[in-house]
Amino acid sequence: MAVTAGPDRLLLHDGAGPARFLPVPVNPRPVDATGAGDCFTGTATARLALGDRLEEAVAYGAAAASLSVSGSGGTGRVPPFAETSALAARQPAWSPPPP
Repeated sequence: MAVTAGPDRLLLHDGAGPARFLPVPVNPRPVDATGAGDCFTGTATARLALGDRLEEAVAYGAAAASLSVSGSGGTGRVPPFAETSALAARQPAWSPPPP
């Protein structure tokens, strides 16, 4: 289960261990959040279908969603995977959720 909390953080629980949290990459120039959830879900699902581990797929989804808010409206911006991957690579590792 992955639960997004807007621009603050993302919580992941795979049912096998404790929940973990990942800070969401910050977009310095947000325009419109419309479609960010769809971008997150589509990217994470595609990466799972390609064989990525859940943690990786969700991190890519969070990065893609963050980048997507640079466009306007539901068709505003779909970031290329190279850009998504670069942003995901700069994020801190998964950690236990804060108390």
